[in-house]
Amino acid sequence: MHDRLNRLAVDYQSTADEERIVALRSGASGALGERMIGDAVAVTRATRTHPDVRQGSSVRGAIDTVLVAGRLAELRGVEDPYGQGYPELFYDAMIVALSGRIHLDEAAETTAEAVLREIWEDRFVLEPHKAAPG
Repeated sequence: MHDRLNRLAVDYQSTADEERIVALRSGASGALGERMIGDAVAVTRATRTHPDVRQGSSVRGAIDTVLVAGRLAELRGVEDPYGQGYPELFYDAMIVALSGRIHLDEAAETTAEAVLREIWEDRFVLEPHKAAPG
């Protein structure tokens, strides 16, 4: 016996919509909160297009990333969104919030943590160098 299933394909929100959702749900504000929101949405969206990821994270992953990063910032005394401690803090938050939310392709010979590290490096190492003059 074959049962019929219905399927409704729903696309993700735009970047701006996701940023608004994350701001609303996380309560993050100020310069540090704004940076966390932008970074969280960017890295979460990157999980959806990474070649080794079968299914990336929804906006809930970005919300959790900001919540974890905010708490880590309090614990570590990080207040400057462009200070030295911020990138590592954000990476730690990504691992906690996103590593269980992405599903890797079965053929991929990597780990969720390695994929997230690559995404983090793209955001925090490569992108700033691309934008630098010279």
